[in-house]
Amino acid sequence: MIYGGQHQPKTGNMNIAAYQYTGDNNTLMTVVNVDTQAAVVYIALSSGEKDSNWKDIITGDVFKAEDITLSLPMEGSGSENHGLRVMARIDR
Repeated sequence: MIYGGQHQPKTGNMNIAAYQYTGDNNTLMTVVNVDTQAAVVYIALSSGEKDSNWKDIITGDVFKAEDITLSLPMEGSGSENHGLRVMARIDR
Protein backbone atom coordinates (compact mmCIF):
# COMPACT_ATOMS: atom_id res chain seq x y z
CA MET A 1 0.00 0.00 0.00
CA ILE A 2 1.03 3.58 -0.61
CA TYR A 3 0.27 5.94 2.25
CA GLY A 4 0.40 9.67 1.66
CA GLY A 5 -1.15 12.44 -0.35
CA GLN A 6 -1.52 12.05 -4.09
CA HIS A 7 -2.58 14.63 -6.65
CA GLN A 8 -2.13 15.72 -10.25
CA PRO A 9 -0.33 19.08 -10.54
CA LYS A 10 -1.33 21.37 -13.38
CA THR A 11 1.12 21.44 -16.29
CA GLY A 12 -0.61 23.82 -18.68
CA ASN A 13 0.06 21.37 -21.51
CA MET A 14 -2.51 18.80 -22.57
CA ASN A 15 0.27 16.48 -23.83
CA ILE A 16 2.24 16.47 -20.57
CA ALA A 17 0.83 14.92 -17.40
CA ALA A 18 2.25 14.99 -13.89
CA TYR A 19 1.31 12.87 -10.89
CA GLN A 20 2.67 13.61 -7.42
CA TYR A 21 2.92 11.57 -4.22
CA THR A 22 3.86 13.13 -0.87
CA GLY A 23 4.55 10.82 2.06
CA ASP A 24 6.09 11.31 5.48
CA ASN A 25 9.66 11.19 4.15
CA ASN A 26 9.54 11.64 0.37
CA THR A 27 7.87 13.60 -2.38
CA LEU A 28 7.94 12.01 -5.84
CA MET A 29 6.51 13.21 -9.13
CA THR A 30 6.26 11.41 -12.43
CA VAL A 31 6.03 13.59 -15.52
CA VAL A 32 5.37 12.21 -19.00
CA ASN A 33 5.22 13.86 -22.41
CA VAL A 34 2.99 11.85 -24.76
CA ASP A 35 3.78 14.13 -27.71
CA THR A 36 6.62 13.16 -30.05
CA GLN A 37 7.94 16.75 -29.87
CA ALA A 38 10.16 17.95 -27.02
CA ALA A 39 8.74 20.74 -24.88
CA VAL A 40 9.31 22.71 -21.69
CA VAL A 41 6.63 22.15 -19.05
CA TYR A 42 5.77 24.56 -16.24
CA ILE A 43 4.42 22.58 -13.30
CA ALA A 44 2.35 24.41 -10.69
CA LEU A 45 3.58 23.46 -7.23
CA SER A 46 1.91 24.06 -3.87
CA SER A 47 2.92 27.02 -1.70
CA GLY A 48 4.83 24.65 0.61
CA GLU A 49 7.07 23.71 -2.33
CA LYS A 50 8.18 27.30 -3.06
CA ASP A 51 11.78 27.39 -4.38
CA SER A 52 12.13 23.62 -3.83
CA ASN A 53 14.84 21.43 -5.38
CA TRP A 54 14.10 18.33 -7.46
CA LYS A 55 16.24 15.56 -8.93
CA ASP A 56 15.33 13.33 -11.86
CA ILE A 57 16.20 9.88 -10.53
CA ILE A 58 16.55 8.51 -14.07
CA THR A 59 18.99 11.10 -15.48
CA GLY A 60 20.43 12.68 -12.33
CA ASP A 61 19.46 16.17 -13.56
CA VAL A 62 18.66 18.64 -10.75
CA PHE A 63 16.14 21.49 -11.05
CA LYS A 64 15.15 24.34 -8.72
CA ALA A 65 11.61 25.70 -8.70
CA GLU A 66 11.21 29.42 -9.19
CA ASP A 67 8.67 30.47 -6.59
CA ILE A 68 5.93 27.82 -7.07
CA THR A 69 6.73 26.85 -10.67
CA LEU A 70 8.96 23.94 -11.63
CA SER A 71 10.20 24.24 -15.22
CA LEU A 72 11.31 21.01 -16.84
CA PRO A 73 12.61 20.35 -20.35
CA MET A 74 10.83 17.25 -21.60
CA GLU A 75 11.97 14.98 -24.41
CA GLY A 76 9.35 13.65 -26.78
CA SER A 77 7.68 10.25 -26.43
CA GLY A 78 9.86 8.77 -29.17
CA SER A 79 13.10 9.62 -27.34
CA GLU A 80 15.34 7.19 -25.49
CA ASN A 81 13.61 7.99 -22.16
CA HIS A 82 10.13 7.89 -23.79
CA GLY A 83 9.35 11.43 -22.57
CA LEU A 84 9.46 10.37 -18.91
CA ARG A 85 10.92 12.03 -15.83
CA VAL A 86 10.73 10.68 -12.28
CA MET A 87 11.38 13.58 -9.94
CA ALA A 88 12.28 13.38 -6.25
CA ARG A 89 12.22 16.43 -4.02
CA ILE A 90 15.69 16.63 -2.49
CA ASP A 91 15.34 19.44 0.08
CA ARG A 92 12.75 18.00 2.47
